[in-house]
Amino acid sequence: MKMTLTEPVEKDTPAIRVLSKRVKGEYGPTIGRLIGELMQCIQSPDNQRAFVKMVGPIMTLYHDNDYKEEDADVEVAVPISGRVTVTDPNFEVRNLPPQHVVSLIHKGPYETIGQAYNRINDYIVKNGLEYAGPMMDLYLNDPNKASKDEVMTEIQAPIRSRV
Repeated sequence: MKMTLTEPVEKDTPAIRVLSKRVKGEYGPTIGRLIGELMQCIQSPDNQRAFVKMVGPIMTLYHDNDYKEEDADVEVAVPISGRVTVTDPNFEVRNLPPQHVVSLIHKGPYETIGQAYNRINDYIVKNGLEYAGPMMDLYLNDPNKASKDEVMTEIQAPIRSRV
């Protein structure tokens, strides 16, 4: 397996309107299922007639403070435009706030992504910062169309300075 990481950088992210669903479960199967459900909603006939479009990368927000093998609190969100019709009561259309984040790009299989999280955490500790919200993975390409070594994920950690 081959993996590369960019250096962590701080940046500001804009507010973004998303369609999301939050549940508890195992990471891989849960995230995959939620992506499918959200894409099915966006591609429904009603939403296609309303010109609902995906306008950014699919993302996962991790609401637990620590890694969990089971019963992880995850939310998958898809940036959208248009007037979306939602039939599942567990879907939510909301605005993610603008944030100041530490970001890096991980290129390689998901099995090696832990090293990227460690690098972000080291940067946060070294620079006297603290976490200010859930960590996020932004999927920059489709893992079904890219080889494992070419899968690109941007990891973002919302931060604030320690006072």
